[in-house]
Amino acid sequence: MLERFPPGGAVELATLAEKHGFLGVMATDHFQPWTPQQTHASFLWNVLRAPCQTTMGDLSSGVMTPTFRMHLAPAVEASATRVVLCGGGTGSASASAAGRRLTSTSPRRMRLKRTSGSTGVIAEDAPLGKIALLLRRLPEGAKEAACKPPTRVRVLRLRLSRALTDEQAMANALAEWPVGGMRFRRSNIRSPLEFEQLLKLVR
Repeated sequence: MLERFPPGGAVELATLAEKHGFLGVMATDHFQPWTPQQTHASFLWNVLRAPCQTTMGDLSSGVMTPTFRMHLAPAVEASATRVVLCGGGTGSASASAAGRRLTSTSPRRMRLKRTSGSTGVIAEDAPLGKIALLLRRLPEGAKEAACKPPTRVRVLRLRLSRALTDEQAMANALAEWPVGGMRFRRSNIRSPLEFEQLLKLVR
């Protein structure tokens, strides 16, 4: 959670997680923190490059917004650059995001086609009915995108607040992730200060 931790602290946590058996980490991509007290919002691709010096696990973005906040081309370029710096291949595939198609005979394109079968979807705060529908339609979507259906791994992300007492765990949850308790649309909320005011409605 790059809103909660400074970049160096996030890298230390990624290293610690691997030492305790985690196979990788996922980092958030937000332009500003959720609430004023969180104080951080590091650039995702800078932070994701650093753990490859100290870990061997997977490094991934969580929800990413290269449609309205950033053009797709620099987002792909940043991701490809990280892959190169972490020893994972070449970065020139970002050219396709800027409008130049890679030829079908390109070895890079063939590698991409082979590895793109792990189609992934992140649905934030979705009701159970919506998640069930999404999982049923995922193979259909993978087929349309010429990917292998994602049959091997399904991941469910749960947020938990851990403390010595229920009261402290609830207080921590309300302070650190009150957004999870908001049962109204939040797409038009513009700043941490606006969030802070609306969070007074969360119980």
